[in-house]
Amino acid sequence: MATRTSHFLLLGSLGILATAAGLAGLRPVQSSPGEQKASVTLAIHAATPDDLHGSTKLSQSLSASMQLPFEWEGDSKLHTAAWSVLRFTHGIDHLHVDGVLQEALEGAGVVDAMVIPIQATGHSQEDILAQMEILIRRKFHHLQFNRLGIACEKTDSTWRALVLLTRRQLELPPPKQQIDKEGVYRLRGTLLVPTSNVQVLVLQPDGLITERTAEVFGSIVSTDIIFPMPGRYQVEVILPDLHGAIPAALTSVDWQVAQQKHGTKPKFTVLPTNATASPGDSAQLQIIQATNQLRADYDRPPLTRDQRLETLAHQHARELSNRRLISHLDDSGRDVATRLRAAGIHSKQVGENVAAGLTLASIHRSLVQSPSHRRELLRANFDKIGVGIVRRNGVLFVVELLTGL
Repeated sequence: MATRTSHFLLLGSLGILATAAGLAGLRPVQSSPGEQKASVTLAIHAATPDDLHGSTKLSQSLSASMQLPFEWEGDSKLHTAAWSVLRFTHGIDHLHVDGVLQEALEGAGVVDAMVIPIQATGHSQEDILAQMEILIRRKFHHLQFNRLGIACEKTDSTWRALVLLTRRQLELPPPKQQIDKEGVYRLRGTLLVPTSNVQVLVLQPDGLITERTAEVFGSIVSTDIIFPMPGRYQVEVILPDLHGAIPAALTSVDWQVAQQKHGTKPKFTVLPTNATASPGDSAQLQIIQATNQLRADYDRPPLTRDQRLETLAHQHARELSNRRLISHLDDSGRDVATRLRAAGIHSKQVGENVAAGLTLASIHRSLVQSPSHRRELLRANFDKIGVGIVRRNGVLFVVELLTGL
């Protein structure tokens, strides 16, 4: 009997400019060229009604056995995504699912900005459920998730299972149902949490980031976004008043982009379990160099490596790895500005990115493709950076601190 767990990439960014602040999350993307990887063409087998019915029964069994102190329910979209991942990776042993999960989530219509997968293998379905119950109760109950997806099946002599957890805050219809032929994306959604402040950030195909405040009527969120050019847009919905501006949704929206022909087999880059860079000076330099290259591409001055920021970033990364979560607050509840002031660092502008993932390259690429994170990395007045990287159980926890005049 063996158990494997894999944390999905979680990101957060915090920027403090006068009284403005923003925090965002992002699902991971496929690895960049040059990473250690295994390129595999994988056949897709969509989940059948029987599969989804089985997932519903399994989620009900977990609900009855775990008896957690908060309410959650099985989710058909997450069930569908879990089945896609499980069948995409059939026959590929000892590989993380992260290279497949992004497209599976998008294909199932999941827009939750943070999704956590838990993988397990065992000798029976009962064994799998027992493992999942223990893992969720011990390591993931603090997330207070409200949606769960599960897929479980026997392959050869071994049972495989994947559970997907998320704390959903916003329901959004598929983007293709909300965009017209003139390129107007009429974003309409339903809030699952009480708030009247909803921000929407859009990363355009040309790299420009726009921001707007959505209208809120009761639980209904609405805003119209005009797409000025064909291409893929990243749309991020943020709830600034909740838990330090936790992201509610992230979705890719294509306008006037040629669609893949129906029935074409997708190609994924699947990361081996050992494709994790060792943290250290070279890893920190890799992040800084990649950030400065991005800034150079947009005529921003380079950031200078700062030892004091690096020390604080490493301390926070170590704490996050010990707590197994992503947060801008330390154990004492101090935010990044408070931590920097306590260390004698006084800057008019402060930014922080926090992330966890399998490789530095995929983490950085995800930061760059997130509107809120990209905005922090490209702040023109930032001039210093400190990067902290800590590895725990094969997962890299990364903290980037940025300051400027």
